[in-house]
Amino acid sequence: MTRINCSANTCAYNREGICHSGAIKVEGVDSDSIHDVHCISFANVDRCIKSDVESECQHIVCNAVNCIHNENTTCVCENIFVSGNLAQEPKQTNCCSFTSIYR
Repeated sequence: MTRINCSANTCAYNREGICHSGAIKVEGVDSDSIHDVHCISFANVDRCIKSDVESECQHIVCNAVNCIHNENTTCVCENIFVSGNLAQEPKQTNCCSFTSIYR
């Protein structure tokens, strides 16, 4: 099972550094660096929402096709890290596990 470690402490799905979204989507179609790959499922906790999902995230839909962990739009990395301390929107998060197929 994939574990999503997350430093986006302003995300409603973040519980003690672990994503509890159920499923997330990562955006970054033509990316070649982590700075272009974002968790678009980020939901700002300031918008008065909080996840009621008890379990950790189970599925990652990813369109970063240039990543070695992407298999048919599914992330197969077992332990990923999403950064975004104090993020206010999805573009302020990054998938730090992104590894380019062109490296």
